[in-house]
Amino acid sequence: MPDNQVNPPDVLLLIAPGCPHCPAAMQNLENLLKEGTIGRIEIVNIAIHPEVADKVGTRSVPWMRIGEVELSGAHTPDEIREWVDRSSTSDTSEVISHMLETNRLEQAVEKLRNNSELLRTVIARLPEEEVPFSVRIGIGAIIEELAQTDTLEASVPLLLELAASDNRQARSDAAHYLGFTKGTASVVEALKKLGSDSDMEMSEIALESLEALEQQ
Repeated sequence: MPDNQVNPPDVLLLIAPGCPHCPAAMQNLENLLKEGTIGRIEIVNIAIHPEVADKVGTRSVPWMRIGEVELSGAHTPDEIREWVDRSSTSDTSEVISHMLETNRLEQAVEKLRNNSELLRTVIARLPEEEVPFSVRIGIGAIIEELAQTDTLEASVPLLLELAASDNRQARSDAAHYLGFTKGTASVVEALKKLGSDSDMEMSEIALESLEALEQQ
């Protein structure tokens, strides 16, 4: 078993009478259960137990939660298997990204609040061009929620590294997010350097962050 492999995830599946895609979802999950790819399946008919749908905040079926990943609507067997595989590893940065893509910011914040290592992993995605816009915005919202905390402070060395990188998007993001830290001398020095950048937009972002630190 690979080092990052953990126990197979459990699955919660919500179905309802007349749902055209629910039988296929049940069959796909049952196949994965027989393989040992998932640990167990809990199937709930929301026509009989609407409180379960209310608790998870959905009226769409089929709806499934694989570990901490939530999927709604029809999905191919390969798509379901892919998310099961992602949920079966200890690298949860993909799960955080999925939470942000599915508008579950509060859950993402709570998962990261006391996990500085995972936050660094998420922030490290900022230079990636393929990061969805919703995830990029979500990472910013997480950092704002964790402003001036020890959890965010542990990511300051990474943010300083990004602020000095050749990637303009990463420098811009870092210049903004450093304004939510505790404002150490190294942070102030980096922001002053960016504040004199020939790129006027970059300079403006850095100076705004410096102003935010001065107002703490």
